[in-house]
Amino acid sequence: MPLYSVDNLGRSQTTRYERSPAIVLQTDADAPEGVPPDALAAADSVTWECLDALRTGKLPRGADAVISWFSGNILRQGSAAAIRQELRTAGRRCFVPLHLPCLPELDLLCVAPLGLSAGSPQDYWSSAARVNGSVPNSALVAAALQAIDAPWAQLMRMLWAEGTKPGSSIEGLARFANNAKNPQQLTALALRNLIVLLLRLKEFAKAEQVLDAAMSVYPGYAELLYVGALLCIDHKKIPKALSLLERARTLPANFVGSGGENSYRAAWLQGRFAAQVGNQEVAFEQFFLGLLSRPVFAPAVDELLDLRLSPALVEKHQFDFSRLVRREPRFLAPVFEYLLLHRAFPAAQRIAETTPLSKATKELLRDKLQAAARPFSPRTSLRPVSRWIAAAICTCPI
Repeated sequence: MPLYSVDNLGRSQTTRYERSPAIVLQTDADAPEGVPPDALAAADSVTWECLDALRTGKLPRGADAVISWFSGNILRQGSAAAIRQELRTAGRRCFVPLHLPCLPELDLLCVAPLGLSAGSPQDYWSSAARVNGSVPNSALVAAALQAIDAPWAQLMRMLWAEGTKPGSSIEGLARFANNAKNPQQLTALALRNLIVLLLRLKEFAKAEQVLDAAMSVYPGYAELLYVGALLCIDHKKIPKALSLLERARTLPANFVGSGGENSYRAAWLQGRFAAQVGNQEVAFEQFFLGLLSRPVFAPAVDELLDLRLSPALVEKHQFDFSRLVRREPRFLAPVFEYLLLHRAFPAAQRIAETTPLSKATKELLRDKLQAAARPFSPRTSLRPVSRWIAAAICTCPI
């Protein structure tokens, strides 16, 4: 059934959806196990062991849009609905950030046009998805990328080479960043990855030199400030790190970054400094942004659950803790214990009674709640103590 959106005041039509787009997912995987459920749900049909659209830039016959997916990749951020919404607009070639493992705090980052809609293609930086990639990839992926000479494919090939030969892409990234023909988004990203690789090799002086040069060329790139803050933290330059984080949080996300580099990720580092000096409430405010992010930023939540706060502050945010457990069941146990520790018994009871859990888990949570709340129960009064004091007074010789 068609859907139309109408401006109530002007009586004019603002948007129209005559029908749902026919979206095909192409993947090098040979079975559903190689593709995450949300990516499968975003498509109306799947073509296995095929990446033709990625290689040729052309849609399959009868399709309004196509999603290209590498087997084993995981949807780090996003949903089926968000991916479909982006592909409703004609002529989009959606570049999605792809993370490759490197350092504990910093992944390598590249982008790939994983979404394409019908029409004259215009490059579009996706905000609907973010992907965790893996190395090595299949022969089908390698062949598709070798057939593409676009700058994004060059950058991806260099970073994938790092998975088999660490340090092999450093010279290539430097040349790529100095090539004026490459898009600024990608040259900035190449410099960022070059800095990360130098950090992995412990070439700190070179990393700082490249970082300073990159920040002068791209002063609006929040990710560079975030990486610089991490470098300053390693070298105990805390005031400079805090200054960089403050600047990062004032910048828009106009370049490809780790995600949250100008919001919850920068706030996480600021919160750690606040916690170290004992300012628990300021630390809570900073870590709280990670709790609210979608998906949850686990390092910030872990730090938050180490804080000791006033029961009133925990009670104020009890519904946020409840929503966290429903969105991320892995936090059930630590959040429940945290609520008990801060005597937020109604919130703990709500989680125990309303969260979909097995009968055994519910009983375990109820027992813990009763044991924690018993000393604070209204039935525990001071009357036995008062009688003991009265008896002592009566028997005491005057």
